[in-house]
Amino acid sequence: MVATYGLADDRARSASPASPESHISHHFAATCHVSSQTRENIHISPDTLTFRTGRWYSRPYKDGVGTGRAPPDRTGAHQRINAPSGSKGETKMKRLVSLILSVVILLGLSGTAAAQTANGHTFQDLLPKEIGNNWSYELSSGTVGPQEHRIEVLNHSGGWTYFTGLPGMPDGWVWESDVSARAWVWNFNTSTYAFWLDLGAGAGNTTAVSPSAGLGCWDGAVYTVVDENRSHVSPVGTFNDCLIIELTQGNCVDAGITSVVFAPNVGILEYTEQSIVGPRTYSLFHALVNGTEYERQTSGLTTAVTIDKAVYKVSRAAKGWTEPDTLRIRLSISNAANWLLRYTYYTGQEFDVAIEDERGDEIYRWSWGRGFILPVIARELEHGETLTFETDFELRNNDPNFNQNGIPLAPGKYRITMNHMGIGLEVEATSVFVIQER
Repeated sequence: MVATYGLADDRARSASPASPESHISHHFAATCHVSSQTRENIHISPDTLTFRTGRWYSRPYKDGVGTGRAPPDRTGAHQRINAPSGSKGETKMKRLVSLILSVVILLGLSGTAAAQTANGHTFQDLLPKEIGNNWSYELSSGTVGPQEHRIEVLNHSGGWTYFTGLPGMPDGWVWESDVSARAWVWNFNTSTYAFWLDLGAGAGNTTAVSPSAGLGCWDGAVYTVVDENRSHVSPVGTFNDCLIIELTQGNCVDAGITSVVFAPNVGILEYTEQSIVGPRTYSLFHALVNGTEYERQTSGLTTAVTIDKAVYKVSRAAKGWTEPDTLRIRLSISNAANWLLRYTYYTGQEFDVAIEDERGDEIYRWSWGRGFILPVIARELEHGETLTFETDFELRNNDPNFNQNGIPLAPGKYRITMNHMGIGLEVEATSVFVIQER
């Protein structure tokens, strides 16, 4: 029986009209002379054999009915149908337990089981599937594009998981192995499953996406596992044993996912996509995974603002005030953390300064009336590095006609704030000063 049980290369079964495990189920039942009623009580995955005392449920369902032909629907309706207590099917199931376990052992000894990663991780470890899991990303480098992106797990149907927002893919069903590092997707157009990725291929080896997966630029693409032990620094922290895949051969020009970084028990930390105006990278800045929240790390980042003096002067004129002092201000941002900080400027403006009076009304803004060029510049702040920005200006308010020479500020107490404009490193610092009459 084992000799005729084709499990060595489950990717070859991508043309099966049902779920990834359907081929194994029917072949096993035919070989063991199991009736169709009892077959519904057997759960067999693409990687190994297990059993459950309920009716077949690993195949996706359509409209709540166990057809086994397609996932429930795009909203995730699902109905679990259990075998009646004491039924013939349940009795036959118990008699088959020892036979099934024997097959599991023989298959394991024959070395046909699909591979995990070098660190023993499965696909479910690398992309956790608990309902409610979500990952938020920000554009950390590259050309103009959407500023943020979100992945979320919405529902389950048997062994299938409904994801929204997976990079470069339409929303849909994914079958993730819990014993190997392989995954399949459901193609709504063809009503069948297709092979997606084998993250257990091993460092230096490739994994090819099925050309009929229905995933756009993913279809037919070949990726190389470039590393399985990378330490990766991200906005939410530093993670070890990260697995990285990079595009080796694609079917799209100026589009498609070119690299993905997976962290065990966390998910996708970073991915890069190609666009017509160049690559852009998205980094994880917040996630909720299996009940654990990951937030942007700010410890180790210090910000300080300094002004050249605490008291400034202004002269009284026949009408109002004249001859205001000039204020010099400097903002410093230091990275004492153990990770790299990425940020991007979307204009030529790197900072801004605002002044408020004692009532809290903004009376001056440094950028008022200024023009800035529109480059997109991606930068990084390494561990131990410090950014410094400095400017000076006369203490006047903003003229409503965008004239830089507004009215001199009157004597009083003021609050001044300087903030950094780089997306991904949005910080500000505040000080106070006094203006007195000469």
